[in-house]
Amino acid sequence: MLYNMQALHNAIYYKGRWNMKFDRVFIIRFLYALIGTAILAMGAALLIKATLGVDAFTAQNLGASGRLGLTLGTYQMLLSVVLGVIIFFLKRDLLGIGSVVNILLTGYFIQFFVFLMKDMQVVHLLGKIGLMLLALLIYSLGISLYSTSGLGAGPYDALAVLVQHYTKWKFIYARISVDSTFFLLGLVLGGPIGVATFLTAIVLGPLIGFWNVRVTTPSLEKLGAK
Repeated sequence: MLYNMQALHNAIYYKGRWNMKFDRVFIIRFLYALIGTAILAMGAALLIKATLGVDAFTAQNLGASGRLGLTLGTYQMLLSVVLGVIIFFLKRDLLGIGSVVNILLTGYFIQFFVFLMKDMQVVHLLGKIGLMLLALLIYSLGISLYSTSGLGAGPYDALAVLVQHYTKWKFIYARISVDSTFFLLGLVLGGPIGVATFLTAIVLGPLIGFWNVRVTTPSLEKLGAK
């Protein structure tokens, strides 16, 4: 999730985000978006397996999908489509090809990785904490890769911009309002709220910034796709 305007700008600034010419630069950036989505989903799945809570959006998705009898992948895709349509009509410049990848695949990727980890059992608290910390590192790396692609923000991240646009709040307060809303929905719907839910809100921003500076942006430059 994107917790500052610079990170959000990185996710949407690339002028070719709707460019369907499959040139080398576009393909590299598309792979960043696709691989980043897969990696962040792996991190989310590891958070689920750690059983110490997940981010607010995933908590709401898990709670609602369980109550509706839908798979996580199907529910998250449907909700993301609805959010995406709203954003398209209100502020479509936030969206791009990468947004479509995020909408269609994130929930199913999480579901797939959870299936692969079905036999993973972490009993001891220290093991759960270690798995949670590893999950946060992987999750933030995936978000960094996705946002560095510059091919459009995910609908959930774009919601904060809409709130900011219509309320004139600072971005951080708009982001907190969105996260708080989904936190409460996750709590009411019985989603997995825990210490990791609060940690994601605190540490994801700095971790994404670290990956942006140390790994994803430099690697994009070395590949000649900056």
